[in-house]
Amino acid sequence: MGIKMTNRLFRIALFLLIILVTNSQSVYPLSVETHETINEIVANGTMNSFSLNGYLINNLGLSGGVNEFFDNKKVYTWFALGGRYEDIPPWTIIPYVRSVNHFHNPLKLWNEAGLNDVFTGTSSVIWAQDQSSAGISLGGDWSWKKAREYFYIALTGKDFNGNLVATDKAQRDAYFAKTFRAVGQLMHLVQDSSVPAHVRNDSHLLGEGYEEWVEDTRANNTAVFDALVATPLFFDSAILNETLNPLAPIPIAKIIDTDRYNEGINPSADLTWGISEYTNSNFASADTIFTENFDPNHKHYFPYPRYSPENYEMYDVDLSQSKKRIYLRKKGDGEPIEHFATVGPLYKHLNFDSVIQRDELEFDNEVHRDYASLLLPRAVGYSAGLLNYFFRGDLYISLLIPSNNAITPDVCAPIGNSSDTGSNIDTVAVFIRNNSKLNDAIEPIGAGTLTLTVSYKDSTGSIVYESAGSVSVTQIPEMNSSSYFSTLFTLPAPIPTQTAEDVTYYFAFRGQLGNETDAVIGKIIKGPVLHSISPDNGIEGTIVTLTGNNLPMIDEPFPATSENVRFHHDISKPYTVEVINKTDTDITVKVPNTAGLLKPGYGGLRVRNILNTGEKIYSNPVFFFPIAQGEVRNSGQTVVDITVEATNPITGDYNQLPQTININGLAPGASQPIQLMTGFTYAATANSTVTKDIELLTPNAIDFVFELHEAVR
Repeated sequence: MGIKMTNRLFRIALFLLIILVTNSQSVYPLSVETHETINEIVANGTMNSFSLNGYLINNLGLSGGVNEFFDNKKVYTWFALGGRYEDIPPWTIIPYVRSVNHFHNPLKLWNEAGLNDVFTGTSSVIWAQDQSSAGISLGGDWSWKKAREYFYIALTGKDFNGNLVATDKAQRDAYFAKTFRAVGQLMHLVQDSSVPAHVRNDSHLLGEGYEEWVEDTRANNTAVFDALVATPLFFDSAILNETLNPLAPIPIAKIIDTDRYNEGINPSADLTWGISEYTNSNFASADTIFTENFDPNHKHYFPYPRYSPENYEMYDVDLSQSKKRIYLRKKGDGEPIEHFATVGPLYKHLNFDSVIQRDELEFDNEVHRDYASLLLPRAVGYSAGLLNYFFRGDLYISLLIPSNNAITPDVCAPIGNSSDTGSNIDTVAVFIRNNSKLNDAIEPIGAGTLTLTVSYKDSTGSIVYESAGSVSVTQIPEMNSSSYFSTLFTLPAPIPTQTAEDVTYYFAFRGQLGNETDAVIGKIIKGPVLHSISPDNGIEGTIVTLTGNNLPMIDEPFPATSENVRFHHDISKPYTVEVINKTDTDITVKVPNTAGLLKPGYGGLRVRNILNTGEKIYSNPVFFFPIAQGEVRNSGQTVVDITVEATNPITGDYNQLPQTININGLAPGASQPIQLMTGFTYAATANSTVTKDIELLTPNAIDFVFELHEAVR
């Protein structure tokens, strides 16, 4: 014992000397390179059916996915750097100061479970939750709570207190980068809980053999390392819905410690345990081999692994013709391990309770390999589970309609001109469902707030952000529900769609998601915008060209029937829009035979993007005036002069009526073809009066007829 104490004092002195004179990371594995590599593997992969790349594309509208740049670095790089920075923050003179908070003994109360060896620190479970209450070390606050706030700022520009802290794209991008980095730093904490020393109160000042072996293998034997991390093991997500501990009430605590394991429970390889519980009960560190006979108050007392002749056996391995190595095989006592420890030559001759006998047990490369084969798959899978949990929220925007003044109860009904507020975007109607999943099951969204911010690029090329405000939410129905959460957002100033480019909608929900009380869900969608149409009126079959930005994808051969161009129409009649041509900025189509205009002056012609998720995102409408074709018939017996005059719009606030049509000298029995703008009530006056509402184009050759008779005398 005296020799060990001397060695420990030597380690402390040497460790302090090293961190004072160098920034070397070799003194404190898991190496930051190992954390970087694991984070990069997770960020670039599909883990337990979750793909970060797919999430970024489908939910945050980032076409580059994990290769998108934020603050001059790719997304996956920020996750990797998070793995490094949790140990060595950038511009840090003395590294690893944060590392004292990377320990958690699952046998202790969580407020006592941190490192309490040579140094002391906060439990990693609490450290991960909220570092402002845990006492921030050098390097800042990168807790889950802060990661949520960084994400919220990136989406809304405002912090959790409502203060505007990000006013332009560069600032918002910096907060996206902080979000990804913060999650990477939290993944680091999960990975550290796969290291026996980190969960058995062993400060391992100058490094620990297992961690050093892992880093050496990663750096020098890529094939072996890749094989070790190729088959991750994932925790049972049901643990995230268990009763929470008020000392760390955010459910991610359960990934490290389910608060279930205690010295009265035998070790298990069950995936319903936290990673620290599995590691603590099944493995040993260099200073904590078979410590079950220590006083329970001893800082290195651990009931398992617990030696017994039934569960452990010694066996020889021939290294050469003249040399053998003796190993201790762990057969039971939880997770079986072929090479649990190497055995010194005096081991079997000593009393088991002897401290000297414990000193005869050591670890070599075969032991480290066996440990890594069981621990690294959990390090990868459990940290991937944390990443998945952060981004599990999914707002499904079933329908988004800008420039609308009402929420249509039946979202399958046509979006008509009667709801249009003009060609500029001043309002946004949305219909939302909840597609948030935890282990393939919908996780309920409860009370919270939903915020919408709209950005666009103006005529000078500058990006403008406009907040459309927030609405209270009590719940958002699930995907399989027949109902929606619907609301109408109003912008403080209309977006001038004649010049606007890259119109983007940023949704942010903050509130209850499953077992998490202050979750943040993001949804970013780039919407189509229409600048103009030429010509702005026409009869059935007229070829018109729409000009805009982020127009729907329509591939050749161009369809005779398109779902992407929507004239207001009567759904009881056939509806087709034939596409003639499509470029990045133009769509050329024929006016369909069921086009209509129920609110004159505001058009009703929109395009819509149908996302690969099925979400339908509409553009603003543009002015368009369908022209109905009909005729006036003289059914009387005398020649008449006829006046056809618009008396008022059918609906809306259009002030300029179409010009009057005069027909002179129409003979008895004769007819005269005329064309009228739809959307108005017309009166035909001669020796009698006929009044008609001209609403829609029809599939017939004649849309309307004014048949005039002699006046009754």
